[in-house]
Amino acid sequence: MSIYNPQKTALALVDTFDDMLSEAGKLYSLTKETVEKTSMVKNIPKLLDTVNYQIMLRFRLHPIS
Repeated sequence: MSIYNPQKTALALVDTFDDMLSEAGKLYSLTKETVEKTSMVKNIPKLLDTVNYQIMLRFRLHPIS
């Protein structure tokens, strides 16, 4: 039994690849240790496969040039 109520719990992944998971990302130097220790890039698809989601929205926000 989960401690989280699946009817009231959300999983939000926000712009993770570009900024935090890619070696070219702006924040990668800050997240590198955790990303590597947890095999995060490999485990994100497993997480998404495990989550029983009803609606999944994907969007990107870009800065105005």
